[in-house]
Amino acid sequence: MAGLLAWFVGALLGTVLLTQLFLWLLRSWKAEYPRLITANGLSLFLATVLAGFGHADGGAPDFQKSFASYVLPQIVYLLVGLYRVNKKSGTSSENMGASQTSPGGRDSQGRIEPKFENPAPVPTEIARQVDEDIKTAVIPAPPAASPPTSKPGRRSFIARHWRGEFPLWISYWIFGFFANVALLIFSGVVSATLTPAGGYDPTKILIMLIAIWAAVGLVAVWQMMGIWRSANRYIDQKHKTLWPTLAKIAVILGVLRVIIDFTQSGYPQLRETYQIVFYDDPTIPDYSIRVMRNGTEVEVAGGFKFGLDDDFNRVIKALPNLRVVHLNSDGGRIGEAKKLYRTIQKLGLTTYTSDRCQSACTIAFAAGRERWILRNAKLGYHASSFPGMTAQEIRDADQEGRDLYIASGITPDFVRRALSTPNESMWTPNPDELIAGRAISGVVDSSRYAASGFGANLTREAISDKLTKVGLFAAIRDVEPRVFSNIVDDFSQSYFAGETEQILFQKARAKIFPVIQSRRGTADDRTVLDLGRLLIEQLQALSTKDKALCYQYASGVGANANYTQYLPPALVSKELEISERLIRSPKTGVSASPATLDQYWSRVGVRLASRFNSETIALLTAQSIQPAQYGTYCDLVVAMYQEILALGDAPAANVLRQNFAEAGGAQN
Repeated sequence: MAGLLAWFVGALLGTVLLTQLFLWLLRSWKAEYPRLITANGLSLFLATVLAGFGHADGGAPDFQKSFASYVLPQIVYLLVGLYRVNKKSGTSSENMGASQTSPGGRDSQGRIEPKFENPAPVPTEIARQVDEDIKTAVIPAPPAASPPTSKPGRRSFIARHWRGEFPLWISYWIFGFFANVALLIFSGVVSATLTPAGGYDPTKILIMLIAIWAAVGLVAVWQMMGIWRSANRYIDQKHKTLWPTLAKIAVILGVLRVIIDFTQSGYPQLRETYQIVFYDDPTIPDYSIRVMRNGTEVEVAGGFKFGLDDDFNRVIKALPNLRVVHLNSDGGRIGEAKKLYRTIQKLGLTTYTSDRCQSACTIAFAAGRERWILRNAKLGYHASSFPGMTAQEIRDADQEGRDLYIASGITPDFVRRALSTPNESMWTPNPDELIAGRAISGVVDSSRYAASGFGANLTREAISDKLTKVGLFAAIRDVEPRVFSNIVDDFSQSYFAGETEQILFQKARAKIFPVIQSRRGTADDRTVLDLGRLLIEQLQALSTKDKALCYQYASGVGANANYTQYLPPALVSKELEISERLIRSPKTGVSASPATLDQYWSRVGVRLASRFNSETIALLTAQSIQPAQYGTYCDLVVAMYQEILALGDAPAANVLRQNFAEAGGAQN
């Protein structure tokens, strides 16, 4: 506050000196109002130019900043000057007629009065007669009494403009310009006064909007009424209509412009802010904050609405070991996201999303010391939006967000593309684009952080609904309801215990796998053949990553392990689809006789013998496999499935059903 006062006093002192200089230079100009206004305008112009070069600091002159620094002191001094001129004019009017004789022997009408030095004595009667004659001949009869009139010097320029007493050019150009400047200054002062230290308080924003639009309405009415009345006075006095008519047309257009601006901008902003303050921002979902893993992780889910950062700070006061904040949100209010950004950055937390973090959520996400996403999680970017804001206002509003992104280390090109996406759309860059743009530190698997993305108040019914969105779980629910109920119970307990998503689904998989295993040997031909082709693709994919993984999957040693994290998403989706079909498939037994099946296996053996030696083929029945043989074993199992499928659909389906039924948990 002291700094602001010092700035104002300094700027006002410079304004006074410059204005007085120009008043002195224009001293021969007798028209007080034009002289005063011109001197103030020249003072503001010169101060803006000089200060603009002073603010340049070696760069381009900053005239906008210098104008903003001097316009308020200049207006204050102009108002003081107008008051002094008004007061002076009123005083002069009151003193008219106080002295009938002026120096030099002239009366108030400019007539010469006779003056005698040391006159000789005159007889009394003669003197009386002469005096009567002079009064009759020279002094006119007093005018008829007129009603007292108000003294214009006693009214402020505000009242005089309202009554249209100023010349039309002053009412239109001078008061029109300075009224708009005053509105800009008032808006700036109100905004600076009501902007909270945290940067976002809807109540203060609503008060600010009401104050600004109320001022706009009052000033517009005062300004336009004064111009209209001044135009009428101009017509009455000069009997000319061109300029007054143009001025009135401008007034009408101005009224329409104010109405349109309020309809398109003011009313939508007031309505939206009113709903935020009094109706708890009904268009944005409620948020939730969940503590996990003994206070080392916290999840923020739901909408970013007013109060989130305050509640977040209250929760984490009791969490001295907090390290990671999960952000799973479709966004909300940018002001709240910026507040959460500063909190996360101050604490040096890692940010992570397991599901999606979009719109305003990405601002808070950018604050992370490290930034991670789960595979298949999404970050979504677009420009901001608020009812009643123009495209330029939106760009200005996005500037701070742009600065925060770049300050967090995200590349300018990435930020440019993110914020150039229209609000109606969403840009969801892939992991490679996110890493290249330094928006994330990397992608993690489901074993690193606690499971999240399902909400803090997760009920048993909600878990069931979320799980059954996956066809496999829906099939389990329909075919094996008891198994599904156990899966939901385990999922709920593990989720609220803060266990990782990998553990949650490992437990679910452990219950699902026996059901799938029991149905492989009885599935219909089409499903069992698709399963055989899928196994070939999965083994080949695992073999390229790690021979040991391929061996474990092929041999059934790691039957309950999660291999999906090592497989391409397309194969994972295909496995889920085939598994669902296995569970729903009507049971179909092996239709071929044992003798026929032996013939099929013999044909497969002959074909394998043409591709591998006998020692390699023996690995299929070996009790143990050495690590050095893992790759050969995988190749052998892949070849076996290929040769089975080469038998033809009906023979291959029977052989696969027999193999799955006899192998139990093993794949071969």
